[in-house]
Amino acid sequence: MDVRESIYSALSGDTALTALASVYMNDSKDSTSLPAVVVSIVDEVPRFADDGELITITRFQITIITRDAEYDTIESYIKKDLYDIGATRVMSTEFLNEKKHYRVVQFKILNEVKE
Repeated sequence: MDVRESIYSALSGDTALTALASVYMNDSKDSTSLPAVVVSIVDEVPRFADDGELITITRFQITIITRDAEYDTIESYIKKDLYDIGATRVMSTEFLNEKKHYRVVQFKILNEVKE
């Protein structure tokens, strides 16, 4: 399973999270279905680890979209799911746009490159 599938599977397979929000990969065309969680890959960078092993660092962001800025419970499920697959939180920010509240949380995950 590649990293994109791992991330999406971890989030969409969490029934507690999906009871609170719809989970999308890359795009949320159905803006009426809020709250929503949108997963987007930011970049994938190959590099050598300290031991010489070739790895890929995948940075991705989770955008939580709500009408009422109630992010905390949703984010707590997301963090648990992503920490369970080895992701590390990098940063977060919030903004308001057209009466929708957004919290963007970036993560990274390291993957060994299989040859």
